Amino acid sequence: MLFVTLGKMKDRILPTIRSTLNQPPAYFTVHNVFWTLGQYDLVVIYEAKNEIDAMKGCVTWLKSYETQTMVAITNDEAGAITGGADSAGVRTVRPSAGVRTSGVARVVKRSIPEKFQRRM
Repeated sequence: MLFVTLGKMKDRILPTIRSTLNQPPAYFTVHNVFWTLGQYDLVVIYEAKNEIDAMKGCVTWLKSYETQTMVAITNDEAGAITGGADSAGVRTVRPSAGVRTSGVARVVKRSIPEKFQRRM
């Protein structure tokens, strides 16, 4: 299962936080960590076997953060559940041949594991 966790720092000891982020628990796979500006300081995208492992990871690994975790599914999985992307009101727009993607699109594509990427 794929999870997205938003985190807000409880304490501001960056060296401690950085070393913690470099040692994720063995029972889930971290796909990417983003530092953000705004309401949350951190976004973590990771994969765990189930909700229990995800919860254990947040409670132990991200204890320096107040967190909010969401289960994520791919656009294809959502389309299968709702009977197709069009019925869910989701439209996938692909650039035509020869059109360059923006720098943001390249960063997003690099940050998402290949098995979860739609063609951009």
